[in-house]
Amino acid sequence: MQFSATYFQYIPLKLTAERSSILMSSMALTFTLGRMVNIFVSVYLRPQQVIAIHLSIVFTALFVLFFGQNSLIAVWIGAVIMSYGMSPIICSTYCFLAQYMDVKNRIGTVLLFSAESLNLFVPLILGTFIERFPQTFAYILFANVLLSSFVFAITLYVVKRAQNRNRIPLK
Repeated sequence: MQFSATYFQYIPLKLTAERSSILMSSMALTFTLGRMVNIFVSVYLRPQQVIAIHLSIVFTALFVLFFGQNSLIAVWIGAVIMSYGMSPIICSTYCFLAQYMDVKNRIGTVLLFSAESLNLFVPLILGTFIERFPQTFAYILFANVLLSSFVFAITLYVVKRAQNRNRIPLK
């Protein structure tokens, strides 16, 4: 969501910097409220369910943003849905992994570093192309969410396979 403000200024709707910053503030508020809501949701759902649901929400938001970029209402809806969808994913990932291993400082550092290492190259790519090809932002977001979903699916498969072999109980 780092380049969202710039993206909103260069899509066909051409939001002003002021409107774009208001939209970003709404996204930040939705992200924060989403984390608060998901504190209560996580009481009833397992972390893998929260992750799967919210990845689906993010895909829906990307669809709305991509195909609704000529409508202010669609951009608002897509942006707010996307920020809500992304809100619990990192926390839920730690909870999911904590079911099967002790997530301490070293493991947490490795997870955070590996998750953020892709973001080292995103500013280089987006900074170069976003003003001329604003859809680069949407494509990178889609690729990131698709890769995350793929890694999540593989992790679920490996965990289920290990459970079936060893009958590993959940903590």
